[in-house]
Amino acid sequence: MGKFVFPIVTTRTATMSGFMRLSGLSRNAAYEVLRSGEIDSVITEHGRRLVLLPSWEEYLQRLAARRPREAGAKRQAIDAYRISLKRKGAVGAALARQSIGSRRRAARGAASAAAGAAD
Repeated sequence: MGKFVFPIVTTRTATMSGFMRLSGLSRNAAYEVLRSGEIDSVITEHGRRLVLLPSWEEYLQRLAARRPREAGAKRQAIDAYRISLKRKGAVGAALARQSIGSRRRAARGAASAAAGAAD
């Protein structure tokens, strides 16, 4: 007997509740993005709104292109996330961001002190 192969189906649409779960947006924010025309949706003949997920992906790419990161920002974001995993909850995430920020300020201070000593 051969193996059963189950195809991986990737959906191209999502209901509003599915879209909100997928995107992490609140109901108001999701409808605001729709109203602004940034993403597309259709209403079926039964009155159900379906969000076209390729338009959501394009929207995210446009957002990413608008915000260039400084060289070490990605690494710092990853470090903050890893620390926040160790410290549970929103308070832990806030503490992680603060500790990353204080390390960055200390590194800048050491670099400026070294530059001042070289003068």
